[in-house]
Amino acid sequence: MSTASSDALYPIHSLSPVPRVLVSARATPAPVSPVSVCYLRVHHGRPDRTPEFRTILAQAQKRQRVAKPGPQQQPLLSEWQKREPNGHASAAATPSARSEFARNAAHIGRGITATMGKLERLAQLARRKAIFDDRPVEISELTYVVKQDLAALNQQISSLQLLTQSQHPTASQPRSADQEGQHHKTVVLMLQNKVTDVAANFKDVLEMRTKNMQASRSRTENFVSALLLMEEAQPTNTYIQERGQAIEAIEKTITELGSIFGQLAGMVQEQGEMLQRIDANTDDVVDNVHGAQRELLKYWNRVQGNRWLVAKMMGVLMVFFLIWVLIAG
Repeated sequence: MSTASSDALYPIHSLSPVPRVLVSARATPAPVSPVSVCYLRVHHGRPDRTPEFRTILAQAQKRQRVAKPGPQQQPLLSEWQKREPNGHASAAATPSARSEFARNAAHIGRGITATMGKLERLAQLARRKAIFDDRPVEISELTYVVKQDLAALNQQISSLQLLTQSQHPTASQPRSADQEGQHHKTVVLMLQNKVTDVAANFKDVLEMRTKNMQASRSRTENFVSALLLMEEAQPTNTYIQERGQAIEAIEKTITELGSIFGQLAGMVQEQGEMLQRIDANTDDVVDNVHGAQRELLKYWNRVQGNRWLVAKMMGVLMVFFLIWVLIAG
C-alpha cells in the first residue's frame, strides 16, 4: 500500500505526531495502533466533567429529599379523612385527641397484661399446700401489688371513660352517627370486662389461698398439739398467730375487692342501660318495619283492585266499539 493511501486511511498521523515513550538506546519503539491514537486525540481535547456531574446529582437528591417527606413525616390520614361529612374539621377528631385515647387504652392494656402475669404467679404460690414453706412474704407482696394494680386500672378506666364522654358527647345517643365515639365506648367496655375478669380471678385465688391456709392451720394444730402440751413451744404459737394474721389480711383484701367490684358494676350498669335503650329502639324499628309492610300490602291490594277495574272498563269499551262497528256496517 502506498503512502498516500495510508494517509487517507489514518488521517490522525498527519495531524498530530504520536508521542513516543522514552526508552533506552537498545530498545526499539513499540508500534502505536490507530485506535489508541484516536483515543488519545479525543480525550486530550475534552476536560473531565465527572465532578460537575456528581455535584448536580447531589443537588438533585437534596431537592428530592426536601420536596418529598419521609415515612415519619407523612400523615397517617389524609385531609378528607380528617373531616366530618359536613366538610368541617372536627375538634374531637384531631390527631392529638386520637393519640391520647390510643395511648391511654394501650397503657391500660399493658397494665392488665402485667397484672395477669402477677396473678398467675400468685395462683401458683396459692396452690402450694406445704405447712412451713409456703412463702407467705412473697404471697403477701403479690397480693398487695395486684390489689394496687386493680385499683389503678379501675381509676384509669374511669378517666378513659370521662375522656371519651368529653370528646364524643353524642356517642351515648342510640342513633348517633359518631362511629369513632361508638368505637371508643366499645373499647372502654372491653377493658372494663377484662379488668372485671382479672378481679374475679384474683378473688378466686384469694379464696383458694384462704382455704389452703385454714387446712394447713388445722394440720399444723393437730401436728403440734402434743408439743404444745409437753413443751409449750412459743415459736409454734407465734407461727400459728402469723397464719391467723395472714388469713385476716386476705379477708380484708377480699373486702376491698368488693368495693372495686362495686365500681366496675356501676360502669357495667351504665353500659347495660345503654344496651337496653338500643334494644328498645330496635323493637321500635321492628314495629315500624311491620307497619310499613302492612301498608305496602294494603297498597298492593288496592293496586290489584284498580287493575281489575281498568280491565273491566277496557272490556266495556271494546263491547261498545264492536256494537258501534256492527251498527255502522
